[in-house]
Amino acid sequence: MKFKANFQYKPNNFQMDDCQIEKVIDLSAKEFAALMTNPLRDHPAVAANKDYMYSESGVMHCLLAMEQGGSDGLLIESEGYDFPRYAAFVPGIRDIVNAAMDRAADYIIRQGIEKSGAGSRCVCFEELEEHLGLTIQEDSGLDNMLQAALERRPETVSVDMSDGGITMEYRPEFCGRFQAHSETVQDIRLKDVLPLLKGGGAAFLCHETAECSVLAENLRLLTEAGQQDHETLLNARISEICPSSDGVEVLLTGVEPEELVRFNEAYDNFVKAEQSMGPVM
Repeated sequence: MKFKANFQYKPNNFQMDDCQIEKVIDLSAKEFAALMTNPLRDHPAVAANKDYMYSESGVMHCLLAMEQGGSDGLLIESEGYDFPRYAAFVPGIRDIVNAAMDRAADYIIRQGIEKSGAGSRCVCFEELEEHLGLTIQEDSGLDNMLQAALERRPETVSVDMSDGGITMEYRPEFCGRFQAHSETVQDIRLKDVLPLLKGGGAAFLCHETAECSVLAENLRLLTEAGQQDHETLLNARISEICPSSDGVEVLLTGVEPEELVRFNEAYDNFVKAEQSMGPVM
């Protein structure tokens, strides 16, 4: 098996250093090749971005240089020089950075749709750093990558990055869908959706906080008298319905976990009673 690797002559160590990307630049194929093949020479791109590269509190604040259209990149900390005093080649780093931008876009859009009643919201860069550990500055290259990730999303109408923040406008159908779900889901009772949980795999009725559950198919076997006996459980509210590989999980709220336990005990006693009767012709 053949592949390429960056071997070091008599390496001191292979320590992994903490680093933070302060700026991203795309270089032409010729510029990137010159940086990769002659890293100890002065490079205009390194000289033009010296202010973004420094070490502080054990963290290397770096410039990320990538070839236009390529996936690999070079992390550089020049210590104020015009060439890389410290550098690390990272294969596939564009995909790594893009994945981080997609996670940030998920956070921004989710927060916006949940908290925005008017279909727009502003998120400051400090919020992203606090919640995601992502440092975004204007004209750093990372801002353009994040904006592109946001603009690819179907929920987005427009994205504006200025004054240390991101102003998002969302498509109203997405906001309306979430708001309608939030307003109605609290009023849905278990007895209302129980007939709809038939087929498509097992449906597990799970308590919202306690580790106990009931199979929906068992609850459907209740007679009229049994429904009256377990009326409290049937009147539990649905807080969330989550698809799973085996069917669905229905989270119940507004009911004590003892009600689920009591039903399971009653069902087990029913099954034992039927088994003790033996086969019936």
